[in-house]
Amino acid sequence: MSNADVVGHSTTTTTFPAAVASAPAGWYDIGSGRRRWFDGRGWTDHYAPMPPETTVASSRRHPADHGFHLIMTVMTLCAWLPVWALAAGWSAARRTPHRTIRL
Repeated sequence: MSNADVVGHSTTTTTFPAAVASAPAGWYDIGSGRRRWFDGRGWTDHYAPMPPETTVASSRRHPADHGFHLIMTVMTLCAWLPVWALAAGWSAARRTPHRTIRL
C-alpha cells in the first residue's frame, strides 16, 4: 500500500511488550473498520481503511461435473484391468507346483 492510501501518517512509534514485537511488519485490523501499521518493533501512527470485501458471487464455487468424474473413473479402471489380469495370472502361475513328467 502506498503512503497516498494512508489516512493517518506520522513517524511516532508506540512500543508494546515483547510478545507483540515478535509479529512481522504489516497492516493489522484494529477492529474499528481500519488497519494500523506494525513496523516489526511497535505500532506506528499509520492508519488505513479496511480493503473492500469480495462479493459473494465471485467466491461461489462451480458445481462438480459428476458425469466427467464417472467417465474418468471407468477409463482409469479399464486402463489398469490388463495390468491386474497379468499380475494375477503371474501370481497364480508361481503358486502352482511344477510336476516333473517321468517316462
